[in-house]
Parts: sequence; structure tokens; C-alpha cells
Amino acid sequence: MATILIVAKPLDDRKRDIWQIADSMRDELEAIPGVDVVISATAVSSMMGGMADISYVIKGDNLDELQKIGDDLQSIMESVPDTYEVTSTADSSKQELQLLVNRQKAQQYGLGVYQISQAVRAAFEGTVASKFREGGQEYDIKVMMPENLSKTTADLQSITVTGPTGVSVPLSAVAEIKVADGAVSVSRENGSRMITVSCQVLGSDLKGVAEQIQTKMDTELFLPDGYLIEQGGSLEEMLDVFSDLTLALLLAILLIYMVLAALYESFIDPFVVMFTLPPAIIGVLLFLAIFNKTLNISSFIGIIMLAGIVVNNGIVLVDYIKQQRKTGLTVREAVEKAGMVRVRPVLMTALTTILAMFPLCFSRGEGAEMTSPMAVAVVGGLIFATAFTLVFVPVIYTLINEIPDRRRDKKAKKRAKKAAEKEQKALNAANAAPIIEEEL
Repeated sequence: MATILIVAKPLDDRKRDIWQIADSMRDELEAIPGVDVVISATAVSSMMGGMADISYVIKGDNLDELQKIGDDLQSIMESVPDTYEVTSTADSSKQELQLLVNRQKAQQYGLGVYQISQAVRAAFEGTVASKFREGGQEYDIKVMMPENLSKTTADLQSITVTGPTGVSVPLSAVAEIKVADGAVSVSRENGSRMITVSCQVLGSDLKGVAEQIQTKMDTELFLPDGYLIEQGGSLEEMLDVFSDLTLALLLAILLIYMVLAALYESFIDPFVVMFTLPPAIIGVLLFLAIFNKTLNISSFIGIIMLAGIVVNNGIVLVDYIKQQRKTGLTVREAVEKAGMVRVRPVLMTALTTILAMFPLCFSRGEGAEMTSPMAVAVVGGLIFATAFTLVFVPVIYTLINEIPDRRRDKKAKKRAKKAAEKEQKALNAANAAPIIEEEL
């Protein structure tokens, strides 16, 4: 087995990316008979460097049963489109000589498994018989078979084993030697043996391919009692990172709301400003689709950045509306004036960020895998948020703040109506009094 590391030229000096180069190499090398080739392409900026896209860890006690389950899982992975280089750690085996002791025959000569194994070990690895001292240094003196007598299976069979009674017998008389495939390494976790089955994904999203594999596993793969399968690879890492980033986004939104609530001294007005976030998310998803980018870690970081950027436009608008209301304007009058006066500052602050990030959307240089999706997310979200800020924020502010005004107006009308009714009753009573006096 050999491993070759190839470092590609800078992106400006080549026409293909590393994944296209890997695909062309894979097509040519797989045509060589008798050679198993595994090619993985890893960008320097990749956060999942060198890890298999999708992998499953199978745990259990019996190695043969693990091998069987691993083979079934390999077949399932290979049947799913867009998967390639399906490998299993159980496949990495090499031929070895296995010594099977016949205990009944060994007991006839008074020999045990330990004595036989020690005799074989002494013959091939040697045993320390004494030590040689010279110049203050100590050297082991090993007694072992000559190299020319320890090269073939026949040489192994001719080794003599001496029993406690002094009888020497050839190894072939008490043991059988056979050639078999043995595991290069045995992996364990919490005392259980484990093998890993993994694959790479090309041309599809990891989550979609993993769902197809999981669906087939649920219907086609049988797990005996005591065996379990755990998911790993880049997909598991990605899901963990997305979970952490989602929590970070929620905390960012909460902190923004708390700051705005403290500044406005209101729990309602911050909600108006936060309505700039949904249009931003729509813009992010739309621009990622237009630029053929995926919702990955970089673009998700861009969404977190947007949470703090897009609210600025809403703050500028709502703050001016509140200032105008303090001068005595009604809600609608303040909103209309703010829309006319603040449209220029809103557009200027948004355009400075959009124009600064726009070149990164088309970046094709080193590290573009990280910067480009983030820039696309910020630009798309900010464009949509800015456009909808000038429409949604005034409408939402008007709806929310006119409700209390309407209630106050309604209550005032009721009070005025009741006062008018009381005044009318008093007037009617005053007019009725002279008539009663005249009759008397």
C-alpha cells in the first residue's frame, strides 16, 4: 500500500478545481486492473479536512458478524447514486500464517499452547540467553534460528518443541499451519470491536444522500442483538457545527432584542425592527440558489452577521418615527415623513456594505470556498432586507401603534357619547320642569 500527496498549483495557474482534478485522476487510475485507488481532495480552507463525507461505525463483539454487517452496508452505500469510494476498515487485511494447536495431541507429549507458542517465538524472534558487557555497555545475546531456515512454511513445521519429559517433537505433529487473511488492526471502543464503513459524495448534498442511505438501512439491514451503528464523518461534524451556529444565531437575535428594548424603553418597538430579519433570510436563500452555492458553514456565518447588520436600517427608520411623534404628529404622518426623509440614509448605509462585499461573490482565488458563500449570503440578505425595510417596517409600525390609538379613540368616543347622553338627559329634565309648574 502506498500514499501519494499531491499539492495543486495556485488556482490562478490552473483551469480546474481540485475536485475536478481528483475526478479525472479517479477515472484513469480505476481502469488499472488489480489496483484499488482511493482519492480524496481537500481544500486548504476546508473545515472538514480529509474526513470521509459519510461514515458509519459498526460496534459488536464478533468480528465475523461485524464483517457481514459491514459488507451489507457497503452494498447499500454503493446502490445509492452519487456515492463513490465506498470503503470498510474490515477490507484492509493481509495474509498471515495461523498456528492451530491440536490440544489432544499436544497433551500426549505433555505440551501446552503456551509452551508451543514460546518455542515458535524463540525460533523466529530469538530468546535472550545472556548479556555481553563491554565498556560499560550491555548487549543482549539472542539465540534464534538461522535466517535461511526460517523463510518458508516447511521451516516453521520443522521446528522442534521439547516437552517437560525431554521428548522433542516437530511442530507439525502437534499443530496445523494454514494461510489466512488477518486484520491489520483491531479497533475497539469501550471494550467493543468496531469497524468503519465510509464513502465520499459527489454531485449531491450530504444530507440528502445520508437520508437515502438511512432509508435503505432501515428496510434492508438487519442488526443482531448487541450490535449498533453510529453515524460519523463530515456529515456528523457538519450537523454538530450547524447546531452550534443555530444556537449562536438565536442568542444574537435575543441580544439584539434586549439592547433595542433597553434603548427604546419598550417591548413592542424592537419587534418592529426585528421584522427586517425574515426578508433577509429569503434573500440569502435566493442568492445562494442564483450563485449556485450551498447553505454551508460559511454562508451560515454570513446569516449570523446579517442579524446585526440588517437591523440598522430598521433602527434608523423607527428612531426617526419616534422623534416625529414626539413633535405631535400622528402615527401615519410620522411614518410618511420618516419614509421620505430616511430613505436616502437607509440606501446609503446598505449600499456601502453591499458594494464592499459584492466582489467577493465572484471570487475564484485561494480561499474562495470560505469567503464566497459568506459574501453571497450577506449581499443577498442585505438587498432584500433593505428593500423590504422601506415597506414592511412602516406598515408593521403603523399596525402595531395604531391599535392603542384606536382603542383610545374608541374609549374617548364612548366617554363623549355618555357625556352627551347625560347632558341631553339633564337638558330634557330642565325643559320638563317649567311645564310641570304651569300645569300646577
